[in-house]
Order: sequence, then structure tokens, then C-alpha cells
Amino acid sequence: MKQRIAIAGAGPVGLTAALCLARAGHEVRVFEKEAALHTGPRAFALHPPTLDMLDRLGVLGQVEPLGRRIDAIDYYRCNTGHPELVARFGFDLLSGLTGHPYRMHLEQSLLTPALLKALNREPGARVEFGAEVVGFKEIPEGIEVSIRRAGATQGETFSYLVGADGAKSTVRAAAGLAFDGEDHERRLLRIMTPLDMRSIIPGLAGISYLYNDVDSISILEMRDVWRVIIRVPPKTGDAEAREPAFLRRELRRFFPLAGDLPANAIDIYGTSQRVAETMWRGHVLLAGDAAHLTSTRGDMNMNCGLHDAWTLGEAFAAKSLRAGLDTWTSSRRATIVDHFIPLAERANRGGAMYLASIEASARKITEARRFVREAAMIDIAPSFVARKRA
Repeated sequence: MKQRIAIAGAGPVGLTAALCLARAGHEVRVFEKEAALHTGPRAFALHPPTLDMLDRLGVLGQVEPLGRRIDAIDYYRCNTGHPELVARFGFDLLSGLTGHPYRMHLEQSLLTPALLKALNREPGARVEFGAEVVGFKEIPEGIEVSIRRAGATQGETFSYLVGADGAKSTVRAAAGLAFDGEDHERRLLRIMTPLDMRSIIPGLAGISYLYNDVDSISILEMRDVWRVIIRVPPKTGDAEAREPAFLRRELRRFFPLAGDLPANAIDIYGTSQRVAETMWRGHVLLAGDAAHLTSTRGDMNMNCGLHDAWTLGEAFAAKSLRAGLDTWTSSRRATIVDHFIPLAERANRGGAMYLASIEASARKITEARRFVREAAMIDIAPSFVARKRA
């Protein structure tokens, strides 16, 4: 039966959900409070299963030339300030498990236009900018969604409302759903540098983690810049963390730096571990950051949200919608709570013992394969490739 579905948020998750739902034959309206798609730096990593998914959606070919292909993950010990490579894990260990045995680094601001373009070709879909979902009420016909446009609020009737409106979700709050968890103690400082980091660390992989006793930094290659992520000590204020002296001191603990690291942009942000009490209540569904958050180490959050969106489309394509949604909410929440969050939080660990365990895994091919499977989300993602070949 054809449903009329509202989606709050035109980020990657909201647009993917809309595309999957529209292709399942439903009428979809996406409401985005901003005047245009977001263009700032946010999530950027696409894991192999997600590349398989985007291929099936027909958008991978458009965005892949815009990204940076990543073929390996490096781990370095830097106790002397000079990086020593102790483990390298190649994504080629995933051959046969995915159609794309590599990771893609692509700003989400380059992914969303391709998703929007695909969505605009669907006759049952429409995206409206400058329109904010500010609340709703359950009614016999389904759900009346309150939408604010240019200061005026109007109610529109839908069968369901999908909250894909991020960590501060208005939809989740209006549904009265708890979002239990905790904030991580350390904030993250992100430097966008045009300097080729291989000029400092020759042979550096596109994903590299550098450890110095209990601390670590991440170095990630984008198409035109490198991201360097520093974990800020709890008692260090934002203003101090932005000072060149602080940056020099922290970076020199991990690699030799002659002067200041050139920066196109520097920003600081916090992270959390939280899960909504349910992803479905009444005529309201949650997906992506509105439903779950965890450490950004491993860069899995957006991927998990995109998998929420794909599987939600499958639920709405089921012969019995209620049975489809029952299966969707129970299976997704179990995957997130029992597997996704523990996996991401484990990747957030630091210290010499953790690095030693990584080094030991790299020495045994079976352990190396297991490590890469986990890092690539192979075992917790929907089986896009298997279904395509069936």
C-alpha cells in the first residue's frame, strides 16, 4: 500500500531514506530547515559495504571521481617523536566479500548533491528547503506534521514521519524519546592542512593512527587536503587548543615538525555515545544520528545511518508493513547496541597495550582479515553484494 512519508532533514541519511522509499513506490516529502544543502566539513568516510550500497542506488559513479580511494590502514608508534610503522592492514583482504575492497574519503557535501539529483528524478519525491519540521501530533489518519516556513507554521498530514534531523533531533524530542548515554571526555580538534603529510612521514597510508603512550592522533587523506585529528585534554580550553604553540607541541610528540602545520581550517567538536530508546514509536521513525551516536574513531557513524536508511526502504517494501517495521526496528537496534557501538568504542581506545594488540593482529593473516572486516563494517552492514548476486 502506498504511503505518504515526511522526512525531516536533507543530509545523507534523509536523502538516502527518501530515495529508497520513493523507489519502493511511496510518496516522499523531505523538509530541510536550511536554504540549501550543507557545505561544511562533516562526515567523510564511505566504507566498502556503503560503496556497494551507493553503487546499487546508481550514485557511486557520480561521486567516486570526487573522492580519495584508501587502500590501507596504518598504525605507528611514536614514543620518540619519530613514527615507527608497526602494523599495516590492506583492504585487499576483503576481496570476495565486497564489490569495493577499499574505503573512499569523500566529504558528505559532495555526496548529498548526487543523492538529491537522483531523488529529483523520482516522480513521487520532493525536497523543500527553508522548511523546518518543528513538531507533530498523532491523528486517526496518521500523523500531522508541523512545518515552519518563513516564520509561519502549517500542519500537513502524512502516514509516517522519519526523523533524520541529526543529533539534536527535533523529531526525537517531540516524540519524547530518551537519548541515553554520555559525552566523551575529550573533544576533537580537526586541522585541514594542504601539506602533503607524506612529506613528513613517507609512505603514509590514507588512514593512519599515531600512538604516543596513552595518546594518539589520526591522519586522514582527502582529495585536496589532509585531516589531522588531535584529542584535546579535558582541561584545555578551545582558545588555548587553537593556539599555534599548543598545536606545535602536540604534533611534535608524534612526528618531526619544523614549523607550524599550515591550515585551511581548524575546528573543535565534542562526541558522544548515545542511543534512542526506540527507533519506532507510533507513526514516527528515527534514523542516523537522531537514533544513535558513538565515537568518530573509525568513521562509522554516517555509514550506519545510511544502512538505517536502506533497510528502512526495505521495511516499507515488505508485504506487511507492520511486520517489516517490527523487523527493522528490532534488528537495527540490536545491531547498533550489541555490535556497532562496542566496535566503534573499541576503536577509540588508546595506550600501549591497545597498540600492542593491533601489532599482534597484523602478524597473523586470520587475525588481520578479522581486523579489516571489523574496520570496514563488513559483518554489521546489510549484505548488498550478496543480494545483488542472488
